[in-house]
Parts: sequence; structure tokens; C-alpha cells
Amino acid sequence: AGNYAGLASNQTVFSPASLGFIQSVDLNKAFIQFAGITAGRTTSFFDFYANSFNWGGAMGSDTYGFDPVVLAYTASFGGGFTATLSLEDPSARRSAGSLVGPAGVSPFNYAGQRVPEIVANLRVDQAWGSAQISGALHQLSPALPTAAGILPDTEYGFAVQAGLKLNLPQLAPGDQLWFQAAYADGAMSYLGLTNASIARQLGGVGLLQSEAQIDAFGNISKTSGYS
Repeated sequence: AGNYAGLASNQTVFSPASLGFIQSVDLNKAFIQFAGITAGRTTSFFDFYANSFNWGGAMGSDTYGFDPVVLAYTASFGGGFTATLSLEDPSARRSAGSLVGPAGVSPFNYAGQRVPEIVANLRVDQAWGSAQISGALHQLSPALPTAAGILPDTEYGFAVQAGLKLNLPQLAPGDQLWFQAAYADGAMSYLGLTNASIARQLGGVGLLQSEAQIDAFGNISKTSGYS
């Protein structure tokens, strides 16, 4: 279950005008797990606190209901230690923008995808809480040539993240304290800066955060940031 564009599941929406009013239901999660394998639509294995604070309005690496389709394997080492390697649908992680840059600079627009998101994490879950480090590799395949007819070569962005959860039952049952920090270069959606997630935060008004820009000579300059 889930919602769509900030609306309740199965609520009437209007999109587009030519189709009139329609009923829309967002399938947020549907996956199977067996012998360490996870397959289906679920939270990215890059994420840390997403399932605990998914609807709190905080910008994080979760895709806010647009969870990717994944094929992942998790190895358990005992003592609560695990490692996961995950191949994930890139469409949930694309943040192509239309922000206007200096003269001769164009925003990045995606071509067809050829490489999935490659995500890995190391995690520990014990009585005191949890900790995780994760990383992701993100393909930047440009769709359009520059005004001079130059089609840039494919580039790759990346993101890294560390998170810590402390259980604090001494304060009150169920109390937890979370810390999370991330850095991204050419993969801004891992900071929570996807078009879809920002549109939800602003009640449907989207900001287009381009993950890269292309100059007149076909050079790709990646956008970087941290959260």
C-alpha cells in the first residue's frame, strides 16, 4: 500500500485533462524474500531510516513511495552483521532538470537505461541499535547532443551514506535516536532531491534538480551535494 502525489490511495485525481477524472492506486511495496534473495518492489538497500520515518516530511535517501524494483542478495555473518549487493531500477533515481545555467550550458536529460543502479551496504543490528554504511553507482547516459551536435559520453555518478540508530528504552519504550549523513556526486536523488519527492514536499509543486549539466563542448559537469 502507499499513496500517490500526496493523495490517499484510491483518491480521485485529474491527470491529464483529456482523460478526465481517474482512480489511481500506488503499489508501494510488493516483493518476495527467500534464502537471502530479495526480488520485487521495495525500499532501496541504500536507505537506512526510510521505513521508520517515511512520511515524516524529512528529506532523506528514500524515494517517497516510488520504491525501485530490486534484485538483491544479503549475506549474514552472525552477530547481527550482514552485507547486501543489490541491482535496482534506475527510473526511481533519475533527477533530470530544466534549470537554466550560463550561456552554452544545458541541463542533463536521460537516454535509455543500460546499467541498473548498483547498490551495496554493510549493516549491523544488535540490542543497542543499528549501524549501516552504503554506496551506490548511478549511470548518466545523455539523451540529446549539444547545439554543436556533440553527444557526450556516458558518465557515472555515485553516492555514499552512513547511518546510526540508538535504542533508548531508558527514556521511554520504543524511543530511538537516528543519525544519517550522505554525499552524492551526479546522483542527487540519493540525497532525497528527486523531482517526485520534492513535488510531494511542496504539495505537488516540483523543483527540477538536474544531476549534471553539459557545456557546448559536450563535457558533463556533475552536480554534487550532501545531506
